[in-house]
Parts: sequence; structure tokens; C-alpha cells
Amino acid sequence: MEKESLILVGGVDGVGKTTILNTLRDNYRSLVISEPTGTPESKQFKNRNLETLITDEFIDEREIFYKTLQGYIDINLRSHLDQGGTVATSGSRLVTLVSHNAMRRILGQEVDQSYSFKIFSSAEDSLDIDALVLLCAPIETIANRLHRRLDNGDISEKIWGFNSLYFLEHYQNAWVNTAKYIQETTHLPVLTFDTSIDNPEVIIKGIAKALNLNY
Repeated sequence: MEKESLILVGGVDGVGKTTILNTLRDNYRSLVISEPTGTPESKQFKNRNLETLITDEFIDEREIFYKTLQGYIDINLRSHLDQGGTVATSGSRLVTLVSHNAMRRILGQEVDQSYSFKIFSSAEDSLDIDALVLLCAPIETIANRLHRRLDNGDISEKIWGFNSLYFLEHYQNAWVNTAKYIQETTHLPVLTFDTSIDNPEVIIKGIAKALNLNY
């Protein structure tokens, strides 16, 4: 990637985003890694709402929180991007939009598979990313990973509410359809990996080859 580049690593909880971002960091030292859901503010918000029902009001509150958090993160990353650097992140305006639209569809009982992501135009700059790496996995695999985290004492992975398998399955469907829409309507690189099949080494090699990460 010859100019400043923002690579979005997307996908639901338990799909392996942190593992891939950490592996990218280990292999490409000049790459800046950002994981908004790993910030203290994000963890506090999640833990504070482990028992919160998904309602219209809560979705609005959660969306405002993540938009604000993303705004601060964008400011911090901008100087690196302006210098021609590359950032790999699991957070962006696109993530906030896809996740909360998925929540709203569930509340409205719109659970069919014809998710049409048409809120963005075909202009690449409206997406605020330069490439999308989508990580997916069967819901059974995701469930097993979340259960292991719970067994290891991570209470934030309670499988309930917006972290329920029901929501995660529909959220993943939303991501798959979003990636398809971006691929069909823009020139942005879109890479999809099944983390139950592709190990981190295979995924990193695929990303490096497709996006010309030659550091």
C-alpha cells in the first residue's frame, strides 16, 4: 500500500481479531495497531452493562459511547496516517454502524438473510478505510472460544445480551453482507478468512501478499 493506509480487521467477538492484530504487530514493527474494544474505557463500559437488556435506549447509548471513543482514537492515529504510515485496527465508524444496525434489526425482528448495506455510497472515502479484512468462524467455534474465556475468568465474555450467540450470529451475517456490498460497489481490497480453518500464519501471509505489506 503506497500511501497512508487504514486496514480494518472486522468480525464478531471470539473470531480472532486480537490474535491477528497481535500477529501483525509481531511481524511488521512499523505497523501501528489499534483495538478500541481493548481500551480501559471500552472494557469498563462492557462490564458495567453485562446485565443490561438490549433496548432502543441502550443501543443509542452504546452507539454514542463508541462514536465518541472512536473519535478520540481517530485523532490519535491521524498523525501517523498523515506521515504515510499504515494502521491496522479493529475499530472504525463502519464497525460502529454495522454492529448497532444489527442490534436494531434484531429488535425489529428483521432477522432475514437479505441484509442490504446501502447507507454508504460507492465512494471509497465514505468508508474511512483503505482495506477490509473480515474474520469469520462457525458460531459453534465462536461459542467454544467464548466459553474458554469464561472458564479462564474473563467475566466480560458472558454469553448474554449483545454478547449472546443469537446476536453474534446475526452480527456475523451483517458483516458478511457488508463485505460483499463493499466488494461489489468499491475498489477497496476485501479479504475474508475463516479462522476455524486458516491459522494466524496463513492469514498474515494472505494479508501481506494482498496489501503489499513489505516492511
